[in-house]
Amino acid sequence: MEDNNEYILKRINKYFFNQALEKHNEILGDNSYRFFMLPLEFVSGMLESIKTEVDLKGKRFLDVGSGTGYICGLAEQMGMIAEGIEMNPTLFEISTQMFPEIKFYNMNCNEFEKYGEYDIIYYWLPFREDRLKDDFKQKIEKEIKIGGFILLGEEENQDAGKDSRFISLDGDKFHNKIWKKIGG
Repeated sequence: MEDNNEYILKRINKYFFNQALEKHNEILGDNSYRFFMLPLEFVSGMLESIKTEVDLKGKRFLDVGSGTGYICGLAEQMGMIAEGIEMNPTLFEISTQMFPEIKFYNMNCNEFEKYGEYDIIYYWLPFREDRLKDDFKQKIEKEIKIGGFILLGEEENQDAGKDSRFISLDGDKFHNKIWKKIGG
């Protein structure tokens, strides 16, 4: 039998998860639950894959377009120093309430100037327009430090494979969604 503290924490977590899901549905439409479960499993698998290359403890992790912050929560649970960028004020507010120990920035990710400080940067569709996506990808590729990892969401494509500064670490396992910067 679980103790009272565990019981209360599970109930609180369930409540906040349901609140976050309801807000996600309000903002992104019905069935937005996939924005929780699919990326969570996908990113967890990618981070486990990176663990074979480097120790994740103390590594700086950034989720660009962090939504309600659950990917940052995962990274923190894995021993990383997690931070997130979220432009939507409602999702930003939810993330700061759900994960008060994690630093979130409420801003446009193209205006963020600290990408070079992170060891791992994850993003999934921060823009819909091709030009904005391309500008963002180039910014990340330029600014991430050598030895840093770019993790792509399931629907994203990064042309880093055509760039000698990057190598893919995952091949077919994650369909080239893990890139490591090896040169400047």
